[in-house]
Amino acid sequence: LTSDESASYTDAKDPPLPQYSRNDSDIKKIDPVDEVLEKERQREGKRKAALFELVDTERTYTDDLRMVVELFLLPIQLLGNRKIVDVVFGDMVKITEMNGKMYFDMITRLGPLACLVDPKRAGRNRRKKKNALKAAASPHIGHSRSVLQGSSIRSPATPVIVSASASNTMSRRISNPGDPPHSSPRASVYSYDIAHDSASLNRAGSRQEDRLTGDDMSVHTSNSGGSNVDTIGLRGLFSATTERQNSVRSHASVPEEEEFDEDNASKWTENQVLDYFKNVCIGDVMASYLKDFSEHYALYSANHDKAIEYLKLVRESSSRLNLRNDATRDAHQKLLLTLEQAEKDPRVRRLRLESFLLAPVQRVMRYPLLLEALLKYTPEDHPDHDDVALALSISGSVATEVDRKSEELMNRQRLAELQSTFDWAHLLGGVQLKLDTFTKLVGQRKFVRKGPLRKASSGKHLYAILFNDFMMITVSDRRGGVWCYEPYRLPIQTYDMLARDPVKDQFELVNLKNGEVLQLRADTAAEASDWVKDIMKTANYCYEVMCEALRSGIQVSKVKSVISPEARNKILQGSKPTSIGKRH
Repeated sequence: LTSDESASYTDAKDPPLPQYSRNDSDIKKIDPVDEVLEKERQREGKRKAALFELVDTERTYTDDLRMVVELFLLPIQLLGNRKIVDVVFGDMVKITEMNGKMYFDMITRLGPLACLVDPKRAGRNRRKKKNALKAAASPHIGHSRSVLQGSSIRSPATPVIVSASASNTMSRRISNPGDPPHSSPRASVYSYDIAHDSASLNRAGSRQEDRLTGDDMSVHTSNSGGSNVDTIGLRGLFSATTERQNSVRSHASVPEEEEFDEDNASKWTENQVLDYFKNVCIGDVMASYLKDFSEHYALYSANHDKAIEYLKLVRESSSRLNLRNDATRDAHQKLLLTLEQAEKDPRVRRLRLESFLLAPVQRVMRYPLLLEALLKYTPEDHPDHDDVALALSISGSVATEVDRKSEELMNRQRLAELQSTFDWAHLLGGVQLKLDTFTKLVGQRKFVRKGPLRKASSGKHLYAILFNDFMMITVSDRRGGVWCYEPYRLPIQTYDMLARDPVKDQFELVNLKNGEVLQLRADTAAEASDWVKDIMKTANYCYEVMCEALRSGIQVSKVKSVISPEARNKILQGSKPTSIGKRH
């Protein structure tokens, strides 16, 4: 096509669009109110996610606690050794009880939204609703049993007169309440033969022989086999039955709005959920329970390492146990069988008990993080803001307190164990040493590290114990299946001690007081590195404390001077230590 033909073809097929001038009014503007509402809706959605994460993780946590109690704790308790239960589980029963109550109050606050977090509650409430609907549709269900057991379906002053045969039937039903309702032809209200002729009704009063009178009813029996009912009692029975039917209808009907309407909440839209969620408050529940957590969680945390260590010994060969008698071996074999049987349960999810024992230690440290996320998306004008802030503050304090208390309790347990394991009077040349005491230099004595070492040159077996104020090195020897310990060196004060960087599994321990250098070897290079780190951390801290005390004019343990920092650094670099180094 030529240019003219192409232009005419384009004009014929695609006529040009009208040109409009661009005006600001043509541009769609965003309403500031809608923008604010959208941001508020997004914030509320994030708050819902944070709160649901808090509740959902609490549900999983409490379910695991109950599972551990059911599958592990109770079967082990049946073995008859209470000491094993205390060592392995500590205060878990009390923790399970406290967290179970807290979770119930938390899920209650969610109301009909509970089914979005706990699907089990939706199933339970559907069954409750179904039973309620059945009761409303069949008002006579359960009515015969109430009459036969003397329930209050009529006024207390209304007597009921029945025949002797009906009375015997009633007696049998009361004595055998487990019988099915259809087992007797007179098991219902309508089996009293109330359709008897009027003559038998009029003769009811003259044929009475026995009377049983109670506080709320009067029952009259007759020797005859007929069904003779007094007219007045019959009226009372009919009127009471009508009242009972009306009462059943009114009480069995399902209210329009239930506290836990999971069936409806599960079908709500996201906007409906957020609208209901605006008024959900949970901070006061968390604050009220968290303040009581520190004591029990501290006891549990302090016992955790001991429990893991004990289970490790049980799972390994029994030959490594210090106590080797038949009773101990049998107890541990039974415990191991119980653990293996429980760990086959699907609820354990192919995990070991040790994994679940760590959960309480981690949970108490996670509460501050979860509450911090919830507070971040809770506006200041929300009714739950102050309570969530209070719960966050309490959770942080509880986590710190649990960490401090558990460390103190763990230290006391280890000191007590070391006090009973070693003959300190023999190791210190007749000096009786109490480990769990308060020192002048570093305050409360703390255990740092212990373990086997060897002399690098001769391979002699040593056993070292490091505290925050001194280090004890002993010679370990096995006699008759029992480890015995003899003193190898006098205790070395930590401010007079250094450890040089390890070479593979060897390191040098320097005694600055007498200039001695001990060549030591650990089992692995990693253990040698850990020994050096712990020794230097303890030594540097005690050295700084001693220097500060000397500068302040405070004399500790008759020490008047210590080696200078420059000399310490040179010795660490490999210089030969001297017993008369420059001190200050």
